[in-house]
Amino acid sequence: MEQTWKTQMCNKHICIYCIGDYGLETYFKLREHGIKIDYFADRDPEKWGYALEGVYCRSYEELLYEDKENCMLIVAIKNPETLIEKFRYAGFQQVYDKETAIKILVDEPIPKVIEPLRDIQQIKQMKEKI
Repeated sequence: MEQTWKTQMCNKHICIYCIGDYGLETYFKLREHGIKIDYFADRDPEKWGYALEGVYCRSYEELLYEDKENCMLIVAIKNPETLIEKFRYAGFQQVYDKETAIKILVDEPIPKVIEPLRDIQQIKQMKEKI
């Protein structure tokens, strides 16, 4: 079975920043593929504490206290570039827009490591085929 990047993410907390339409779309897409979201975060105080299927929404300030090395942060807004830059500046190492995060967690297989040919016979056979 081919391993995916999501297997490497199993020890990371996954947070979706912004629990609006884009955030919910991202949540359901990832859930469909068996990816567990640990929590949401948002600046809107009306959304703090909100639970969707047991996944709670934290404040922006709480998010800043997260273990930045062990958190994958998905910025789920229409134009995420500025926020992604701010979160990276704040120390988050893995910050992505929703499309990139979905690609990493769902679509991208881990590249297979190809061992270099060391056997002279194999090298000769390969050369003949070429």
